[in-house]
Amino acid sequence: MLGSVFLAMALLASSPPPPPPCDAAMQVCDVIDPATGKARVWPKDVAKFQTDVETCIHFAGEEPYDAARRRQINAAIRRFCGPADRAAGPLRKKYAGNPPVLDRVNAIQALKESAL
Repeated sequence: MLGSVFLAMALLASSPPPPPPCDAAMQVCDVIDPATGKARVWPKDVAKFQTDVETCIHFAGEEPYDAARRRQINAAIRRFCGPADRAAGPLRKKYAGNPPVLDRVNAIQALKESAL
């Protein structure tokens, strides 16, 4: 029994460390690339598009339980949904020659369209 504990500890100690997090100010990492075992890095404008879409979806689903909350939700929808609506087309053009990034942009847009 004690030997099993030591073996488990040795295996855990020899496991490679997880990949370091990305610098959120520069880009976003959110999935592990199976080919490299490292986090995939997305360009900053694509990361902003993703954040805007996710925040837009969040606030679009919020309940305006009073007038102040309704104003807060409407302000957030204007702040995040508008830029998200305008970003997809230019990002598709910009990354037309970069299939992984273009696929990411298309996936984010599909998420937005399916949620709203």
